[in-house]
Amino acid sequence: MDESIHRLIKNYSSARTSWETWCFLNDIDMKKSSKVIREMCSNNELFYHFRYLALKDVHIELYKLLKEGCSSKDNIFKFLRNDSNDHSELLEEFKKLDHEIEAIKNARDKMYAHLDPDFSDFMTSFKVNDFYIVFDLIEKSIIALGYETQLLDALKLIPSRNEFELIEK
Repeated sequence: MDESIHRLIKNYSSARTSWETWCFLNDIDMKKSSKVIREMCSNNELFYHFRYLALKDVHIELYKLLKEGCSSKDNIFKFLRNDSNDHSELLEEFKKLDHEIEAIKNARDKMYAHLDPDFSDFMTSFKVNDFYIVFDLIEKSIIALGYETQLLDALKLIPSRNEFELIEK
């Protein structure tokens, strides 16, 4: 596999792993709800920080994939445009998600990279479902580029939030 595609899938896999972690620590979309874990993460300084780091990593990894520019080696748009197949439909789907993608990139810039004075605006605009939509489109794109097997192999290695349990007392 081409090194650049390997990096793309690795970054995407890291984003998804951190997403599973963040969702687990927030009791989001769990098959078996555990409000105790969410409360523990809200009230324990260390677990609160783990939750923060997981979401930070989601933004950093997605930023690599979604930020267009000459230094973006892992940019999904570059791969779609440079592929010999026509991926204009996927590029149009990404264009329809421009607002959601900009929100993800802005959160990385404003909240995690620079801590701008208006960083708290991110918290009021954060939508969990937007991440699921962006993840889905990235996966469709990787598959369209011909790397379904590699993507599925990487996704198999990601622990599911529903497979992990903290022992609650």
